[in-house]
Amino acid sequence: MRRAIVSLDETLEDGRATFADSLMDSGPNPETICSQMETKELLRNALSQISPKLSLALHMREISGLSTRETAEELNINISAVKSRVKRARTAVGLYFYKVKLDPSEKGVLGDKGSYCA
Repeated sequence: MRRAIVSLDETLEDGRATFADSLMDSGPNPETICSQMETKELLRNALSQISPKLSLALHMREISGLSTRETAEELNINISAVKSRVKRARTAVGLYFYKVKLDPSEKGVLGDKGSYCA
């Protein structure tokens, strides 16, 4: 017995979608995954280049999701110091990203071709 041939462009019974639409993956595409990996690697490199005090404060606030008060308590410093460290860390990380984007060969951060996912 032969199976029916179904066109990928044929509208389904609901009248809105095609069969091809129902096959689409809702997850991130390979380009997005690659871009996220590169960004994470750049962030790791940037954090390794700044003071451990700044790096830790930024990590606790932005990556671990602690509040300013929680971060201050964990680090045993006042809230103003947390805010200052996070601002200085953001500035340093932003400068690092800017520098690397202008010169992708900087210290081999993105490999020889300027990208991990070429």
